[in-house]
Amino acid sequence: MAFDSWRSLYDHYDANIPETTITLLTQTGARVAGPIDCAAASPLHACSERAQMRSKEQGVSAGGVITAREAAMLQEAYRALQGGDAASALASVRRVLAAAPRAAPALHLEALCARRLGDAPGAERAFRAALSETPHDVEILSNYSAFLRQQGRSREAVAQLELACSLQPGRAESWVSLALARADLGEVAAARAAAEKATRTAPQSARAWRALGAVHKQAGDLTAAEEALQRAVAVAPNDGEAFLALGVVRRLSGEPGQALQHFARARSLGLDTAQLLDAEAGALLDLGDLDGAIARARALTSAAPAYVPGHVMLAQMLWQQGAEKNDSFAAFRAAVAAQPHNRALRAALASELVQGGRPAEALEHLEALRREGDDPNLVLTQADALRLVGQNDEATRLLAECLPRMQQAPHFRTAYARQLIRSGEPDAAAEHALLATELDPIDQEAWAVLSVAWRLLDDPREHWLCDYERLVTRGEIEPPSGYASLQAFLDRLIETLTALHAAKREPVNQSLRHGSQTTGTLFGRSDPVIAEAAAAIAKTRDALISALPRDDKHPFLRRNTGRARYVGSWSVRLWSSGRHISHFHPEGWLSSAFYVQLPASVTRVDSAEGRIEFGVPPDDVGVHLPARRTVDPQAGTLVLFPSYMWHGTTAFHDETTPRMTIAFDAQPAD
Repeated sequence: MAFDSWRSLYDHYDANIPETTITLLTQTGARVAGPIDCAAASPLHACSERAQMRSKEQGVSAGGVITAREAAMLQEAYRALQGGDAASALASVRRVLAAAPRAAPALHLEALCARRLGDAPGAERAFRAALSETPHDVEILSNYSAFLRQQGRSREAVAQLELACSLQPGRAESWVSLALARADLGEVAAARAAAEKATRTAPQSARAWRALGAVHKQAGDLTAAEEALQRAVAVAPNDGEAFLALGVVRRLSGEPGQALQHFARARSLGLDTAQLLDAEAGALLDLGDLDGAIARARALTSAAPAYVPGHVMLAQMLWQQGAEKNDSFAAFRAAVAAQPHNRALRAALASELVQGGRPAEALEHLEALRREGDDPNLVLTQADALRLVGQNDEATRLLAECLPRMQQAPHFRTAYARQLIRSGEPDAAAEHALLATELDPIDQEAWAVLSVAWRLLDDPREHWLCDYERLVTRGEIEPPSGYASLQAFLDRLIETLTALHAAKREPVNQSLRHGSQTTGTLFGRSDPVIAEAAAAIAKTRDALISALPRDDKHPFLRRNTGRARYVGSWSVRLWSSGRHISHFHPEGWLSSAFYVQLPASVTRVDSAEGRIEFGVPPDDVGVHLPARRTVDPQAGTLVLFPSYMWHGTTAFHDETTPRMTIAFDAQPAD
């Protein structure tokens, strides 16, 4: 799996909402209004006059009308929420609800407070109650959809946003949000259509063009992304956010120097945000300036101590630089201690501690966090930590206890299925994993877990799903023109890639052990040798998948169009004793390994070293199964397989030559 946690792929378009006004209609008919900075949280439009008229038409009782004093209390509560004091805001809102239990504005604000406090069930109840009073309130629909996306329920979010778009088709913000929700689901064509609708609805909206750029970027079409962002810059030449987004695309295109120029332009326009510092640190990292990147990350955590990705980035950079686990988390711990009410920051630390091999410490934070509020991600992290400290039964009990209120989140069901396999219950695991695939048919983890459950049950559907002999394909690339042989091209490629492997160790949250991984998007770089490799690999890739059949009932084959598009690409360089632990690729449909350089210990005819093995679940699944298929690597050869297929490599031992590969994830091309 390739995830570069500091690539600045933050896509924070949803937060860039202009200042608006909260307007409440009181019992006396007086209008109470005040400005709201909606960038701090999703916008609250509480019972505008139009919304109030809708409420009357829908038969809402007087229990939904508030007094001028109560309106002022809601205004004060919203200011408190923006200021970070969600607890006092919620207390004020509930005093209003005691007098007006059906007031949609108060229910709406209660939902936002609960969401900020991490109380997902409470937020869900309040959003639903608000919508039961004013089911056609576009602002509530939009905020509820944002909550659903946060919970990993983007398909439900799409339904809410489609309703919002039908109610107010001229509201570009709803189309923007629909585009991003569709993008969550990998529905590229639908996401692009929604973003394009936003640009047609509001052609002078830089936010709409930035959203279209984000969709193109996620689709891997960096050229189209840059074109959309250039339009954003054209309609809003003083929009620092547009230059920031343009710089992010240039970075992903392999031009970190140009990216820094765009970031400097954004800063000159007055933009001074955590996201900008984040992006600058990432560009410096790509330029090989790890010390400079760490310095910028430290500046980020100092200037914006509440910005969670900054602390995660710094900890992971320190780890990759060679710091010991304890040292890499020291600054993170200090930030959490200094911000005791920042739940998101503390939750991120707990997650990093679990991944960094300190589950006991993580449990202390998780138990405290869950006493204050709950959500699926906290529960899943706590279950992982419990398992790692040897409390597997307690982890199973925790997930079972939380399932009734979190069962609509597909990733929660998948995690529960994985835990049931560890507990020796493959029947129940298969049931829950299958339900997860119904909730999200392109969830690669759900299919990966289901393959293990079916295998343990000796269910023939495992062979139908994985079909290792047919779905694992391989082919040799053709050398690009101008090279005397394939080996001549590989020699040039080895030289180019070696210069990009500056890290001293593997990323903390990746599958490789004893090696390094390139940052950013490899095939986005403008280097001619890398561009030649991308083109040669794409030609072989499309030839291989075109030879596969179409099967409308199969989760992999039904999406096969005979063409694919890159959505992520990177290079891995393993040293002696290096290997990949078994894993799958959550961001892909199709995944790969292209062999660039192989040591002699791997290429020997009688060698079992450095092989790629398919069908072996990782150790943390708790079952030990032999490989279903093993493929011997050959330099210049591309191996393709479904992204949900478990795969890893055997270790090799050679002190003279590393094992270097290129890998990518791809989605079906339209």
